[in-house]
Amino acid sequence: MNKILERSESWVVLEPLKQYLESEGGVSEIRYEWIGNRGSHGDAVLLVEEDVYERARAILDEIDKTDMGDGQPLRDASGRTFAERKALYDKLGKYLVRGVL
Repeated sequence: MNKILERSESWVVLEPLKQYLESEGGVSEIRYEWIGNRGSHGDAVLLVEEDVYERARAILDEIDKTDMGDGQPLRDASGRTFAERKALYDKLGKYLVRGVL
């Protein structure tokens, strides 16, 4: 019997997790949960065999561990946060408008 490891609205979200599990030696499968309406489905689910469920859960828990602690702001390639980048674009926009007028 298969057990549900993860659930998402789209299979595209689950595909990287499936590939990661397979690279770590686990076997997984993505399917849709079918709801009662004719021809319609609900969420996509990532299924694993019941005997490897605990190992797969441990593998996915390792993904969440990072060197940075939670609550740290995300930065782009240039090292700016979203707020810093927005402030820069706002300032550049003001100069551009003044130069055009």
